[in-house]
Amino acid sequence: FGWILNNNEGVKFLKNLSKTGTNEIFELRVIQLIVTYLWRHYNKIFKFYVLLPNSIFLVLFIIYCTWLHQAKTEEAGSWGTYYSLNFAAIIVLLVLLTYMLLIELFHIKYHKLEYFKSLWMNFSWISIVLSIFVVVSDLLGLSERNFIAVSSVSLFIHYSRLLYFAKYNKSVAYLSKMIVQVA
Repeated sequence: FGWILNNNEGVKFLKNLSKTGTNEIFELRVIQLIVTYLWRHYNKIFKFYVLLPNSIFLVLFIIYCTWLHQAKTEEAGSWGTYYSLNFAAIIVLLVLLTYMLLIELFHIKYHKLEYFKSLWMNFSWISIVLSIFVVVSDLLGLSERNFIAVSSVSLFIHYSRLLYFAKYNKSVAYLSKMIVQVA
């Protein structure tokens, strides 16, 4: 299988395989073997470059939207510890959001209009846009009510995306697929 990773023909094969409109091809044993073989390599890349940044973002965003935002609000305008922590969290969140936005732009470039036909790809865009809106509304000091509403929706979509990513973990894939099918 080395030709798949080291050859232009292998790259063409994988691109064509990823663009196929029929799922029946993945029932072929030879395709299953190729995908399983490649997954050993791509699983590490996926976890490091996609799952880890998204998980870090989600944890920090939860802390930011709940505890940090509330503590900053209680500090009532002084540039104290929680204002500093809140500002640091905003910087890290914006860096992670930029990274996630670049990944989505790469997906759009690759998939073109097909990108917008996928519910999960749209969830990605919506979660990024809502997260940016939450950060900007906090920086501009907009309504607390709107902050809570938009951050709640944004967190729900981020949790949904995390469930979607869970399908790539063999130990919880069945649960993730079941939840996705019900949704």
